[in-house]
Amino acid sequence: MRMKNIPRAYKLEGKWKYGEPIMILGNTLVAGAGPVGIQTSQIMAPLSQKIALIGKSSPQWENRQRLIKQHGYVGCCEVNEPQLATLVGLVKFNELYTELSPLPSSWDTLVLATPAHAYCDVLSSFSEILLKNLKQIILMSSMLGGCLILEGMLKKKGASPNIMLFSSYFATSYFTSNPTDKNRVLTVRTKTVKKRVYIYQSKSNDGLLSALRNALEKIDVQVIPLDNSFSVEGRNIATYVHPAFIINTFSLDHMLSKEDEVKYMYKLYPEGPITMSSIRDLLLHWKSVSRLLEHYSAQPINLLQLLNDEHHRVHEKTIPKDKIVSFNELDEIEQEYLLYIRYSTILIDPDPFSKGKTFEVSAKPYIKGKVRKGRLLLPRTPLEDLQTLYWLNHLVQSSSLISSVTFPSIEVFENWIKERNLPNTLIQALKQRAKEYYEYATPSISP
Repeated sequence: MRMKNIPRAYKLEGKWKYGEPIMILGNTLVAGAGPVGIQTSQIMAPLSQKIALIGKSSPQWENRQRLIKQHGYVGCCEVNEPQLATLVGLVKFNELYTELSPLPSSWDTLVLATPAHAYCDVLSSFSEILLKNLKQIILMSSMLGGCLILEGMLKKKGASPNIMLFSSYFATSYFTSNPTDKNRVLTVRTKTVKKRVYIYQSKSNDGLLSALRNALEKIDVQVIPLDNSFSVEGRNIATYVHPAFIINTFSLDHMLSKEDEVKYMYKLYPEGPITMSSIRDLLLHWKSVSRLLEHYSAQPINLLQLLNDEHHRVHEKTIPKDKIVSFNELDEIEQEYLLYIRYSTILIDPDPFSKGKTFEVSAKPYIKGKVRKGRLLLPRTPLEDLQTLYWLNHLVQSSSLISSVTFPSIEVFENWIKERNLPNTLIQALKQRAKEYYEYATPSISP
């Protein structure tokens, strides 16, 4: 079944219309066949004339594609909580494609539901005709500076669609069905949703914004439009937390360790990486990113407020509201103290007599990496974070920011490689990719 995500009275380009809503997205191609792609398709399908899914060539996509076809080109979406009922339903795909397979060029909307660092590869695989025909590209999440890269890349190809980007994917979704179970429809379950997401559009489209806002606000996700892409991208908390907590010797050593002992990314030492030193690293990294945001006319975030209000709130008796609101104006010692208190507090169940979820907040174990055939293989976290840092570092070194913005996590990572006598080919690959990003972005970069 399909859920209607916009009412009979709907807003289009600033005017209220009545009757059945038009298929505002037209022909929609969703790139990314993971849980994000399936759940996003369920939301986009009622707004689309037709909807198709394209996945990267892999055994996993072959299995998922087979399952979807066996059940009439249908995928299924389920939820954990009753208030998310709008996300429940079947999504019927008109077509399924595999990367690099022959692809029609008559798409109006491209939805990128892949990791942000795959965006360039996805766009590069499409013909110029396809890209020029697009009216809009929707990025379900982005990295810092990601919109800059895409705008430059599209400009070089003579394409100028509206780019809409989300600060991050609005939910936590995962597959529940076994791809080898032929009797079960491919099923995605959404566990939780974010309190709010931020959206940027390169061209104003009130109809598109209203339709997506209406769909998300039905599940209590507040949608806040901002007029600067860096302002939106700077509101992804992983941008700040991952370099400090995951790109350090404690975390990197554990990821390559063959020991069975489990350690967690957001716990205090020795269970996790959080110490006063890593809190200081978090603070310094936040200040560097803030200077970068200001350079691109974006509003820096209040780090403590973003952590508290939009992720996991701590009790007001632990950190008073006035301290949170004034965090940016406090001295460094007090800022470090409040951040340490915050990460200590989320380890404690605020209601010890209930089945608290605090454990879930901090108990996220590291995924292991390895060295194989002379190559260092790291998991997506921190590999994607490292790639973002190398890209931002290249961007900074090519601008007037070189003296005021630094990313010490890069030096930490390179020293760790050297001291542990690990293959350094990954460093070269990260630098090369960063250089490619800069070349893509050049038409859009301000000095």
